[in-house]
Amino acid sequence: RGVRDQALDFLTVAIRLDGRNARAYDLRARIWRDWNLPDRALEDVKQAVRHDPQSPEVRNTAGTVFFALGQHAEAQRYFGMALSLDPSAAYAANNLCYMAFLAGDFATAEARCRQAIALSPDVAAARENLALIYAGVDMRLSAQELAASPASDGQAGCRLCGNHFSQSHSARSVTTARISSSSGGCDIANW
Repeated sequence: RGVRDQALDFLTVAIRLDGRNARAYDLRARIWRDWNLPDRALEDVKQAVRHDPQSPEVRNTAGTVFFALGQHAEAQRYFGMALSLDPSAAYAANNLCYMAFLAGDFATAEARCRQAIALSPDVAAARENLALIYAGVDMRLSAQELAASPASDGQAGCRLCGNHFSQSHSARSVTTARISSSSGGCDIANW
């Protein structure tokens, strides 16, 4: 048995001893989420929110669980609540940056990433997300320009974008660019 297995056992005991222990529910939800079991995390995170509705960390965890469940609007709502509860929560600003990035709203994504960096300059995830935004905007414009040229077969932009992301980003940051052949450009909103 690993460390997380033991932590899960301890958190379960803590919850049995005090059924209102929001921190224990929150931590157990994170373990379920990290084990790719967001369905199991959902009930714990709901309990955490119920018992500590003013915790920005709990609201952020709820956002990550809803994100893992594919409920992006609900995830965005919870990240926004976390930032409202604690305007200095760089992690919540970064999560809102990523949500805007996924939606293809690069202006909002850039603003949120810059907000996260201003709040906490050492937030590496916000810097990485900002780099992805700049790469995405640049490649989308380049792909659209290529696709619109008279000599284009309409697929040049897709090849450019696909080649760029497959060669210049590590597998950890980007697994693949989703290509939209209908526009001749790259749909990078769903990496």
